[in-house]
Amino acid sequence: MELAFFVILYFIVTTFAGLNIILIFDKDNALGCVEVLALAYLFGVAAITAEMFLMGSFGIKFTSLLIIMPWIALSIAIAPRYLKFARKALKSAKMSIPRFDLAEKIILCLLILAVSYTFFIAFLKPMEDYDSVAIWAYKAKAIYLAQPKDFLDVIKTRFIDVHPDYPYLFPMSEVWLYTFLNRFDDYTVKIIFPVSYLAFLLIFYFSLKKAALKRRLSLAMTFMLASVSHFSLFATNGYADSQMSIYCSIAFILLYLWAKEKKRVYFLGAIFSAAAAFWTKNEGSVVVIAMLTVLAVRLNKRTLRSVVPYAIALCLCIAGWAIFKNRMSLQNDVMNMETFRHFNVFMSFKRLGAILYEYQKNIFGLKYWNLAWLIFIYAVVRNFKNTLTSPYIFITLPVFVILIGYTIIYMITPHDIVWHLTTSAERLLLHVLPLGLFYSGLVIGNDRG
Repeated sequence: MELAFFVILYFIVTTFAGLNIILIFDKDNALGCVEVLALAYLFGVAAITAEMFLMGSFGIKFTSLLIIMPWIALSIAIAPRYLKFARKALKSAKMSIPRFDLAEKIILCLLILAVSYTFFIAFLKPMEDYDSVAIWAYKAKAIYLAQPKDFLDVIKTRFIDVHPDYPYLFPMSEVWLYTFLNRFDDYTVKIIFPVSYLAFLLIFYFSLKKAALKRRLSLAMTFMLASVSHFSLFATNGYADSQMSIYCSIAFILLYLWAKEKKRVYFLGAIFSAAAAFWTKNEGSVVVIAMLTVLAVRLNKRTLRSVVPYAIALCLCIAGWAIFKNRMSLQNDVMNMETFRHFNVFMSFKRLGAILYEYQKNIFGLKYWNLAWLIFIYAVVRNFKNTLTSPYIFITLPVFVILIGYTIIYMITPHDIVWHLTTSAERLLLHVLPLGLFYSGLVIGNDRG
């Protein structure tokens, strides 16, 4: 009972922190209550982990009360917006529950089963997959034991062989739960992953509805995403790729909604999500590049003033992390100066065959991806003329930029290309999977009128 209390309190506090951020963004309460709470949890994780990283860097001990105090102060400062949100929530609660037809009930039941199965699988075993233990859980436990005085020393000296330059959203989210529990718990900490998966599915569904898709199709596409074996698996195994996929997808889905509805909250949420993706994994830098590319392509005099300051803020995030890594002598094993010294253009292009072979193996790998990538290819072919026109470009261009970015990394990596592809290609494709299905839903919905 005590464990359940602290876990529930963890989610309440994390969501509370994120709610502060959203209510600052969303002056007009443009977002629905359910999607606000789902976004709030995911934004709360990103914000609190960044806060804890700064606390550790300044030698401040992690305590639940100390971490939440700034968010309490902020909530008092924006109390009128909380009251406005509360009134909207009460009004929504009084509304009648929508009636589902038979087909919608079947899809909804299948969706609930898929989500329930993911939670079930997550708690069958403690952390056991190699990366989840050797990289993320190890870092989380070392940081939890080291703070406050040895925080920076541990980061500089203990993680040399476990990707020392990786950002810290994922291990710090585990530290955040350990702080609440006041101990390690290799079973309970896994609740972070399927809850993030569930929160994102809610955002995905309501975003499709906002994109004017009918409820049945929105449910069907959400079920398609939830049932993709690779997507649900990574919501259970403690790898950071699931979280990376979530923040990457939210960034461009919100950007798409901003292009359609011109509401500032979507744009600010997109920028925040791109920064969160960058704070999750090194591949997040490609997400930021994709975000800047899309904004540059669609930039005009009307949007110049509202876009450029936030684009600069994203660049400062990358620069700040690069400076920190340089001062701490944290070097990446793939992209570093030594890699470019041995760069051979001819040998790099010789790798394209192996890279494309691995991609096609995943595209037609129905065991892991169901029909997801085949549906995406159909959507691109079906809507080819409009694929890179507004508002579709806010979904499709990021997919292509990210895949091209990952392909370039494969071309110059010092690792054996076959080994590198077999250990990471499916995870990198996971990062853009929700965007592919979101675009597919848009095209199918448009076809049906």
